[in-house]
Amino acid sequence: MTQYKGYYIDHIFFHSKDEIDAHIKQQAVEKFQMLNKFYAERPDMGVAQLCDEQAERLHDIFGFSWEEIEEMEIADYAA
Repeated sequence: MTQYKGYYIDHIFFHSKDEIDAHIKQQAVEKFQMLNKFYAERPDMGVAQLCDEQAERLHDIFGFSWEEIEEMEIADYAA
């Protein structure tokens, strides 16, 4: 078993580094969506800051464009 970014390539759950990277990216997107839902239900400066930090993470680490991030926000508010 090989460890990569806190996960193991065990050929049961994860078969490659790419699968782990995709999983981590999906978790970041889901966190962003969850924070946006919290903010939509109860606007708060603390949650707004967390949303902003997560948006920057999606942009800087995972390569999302600001347009893609904005589209996710709009979709979250519409849901």
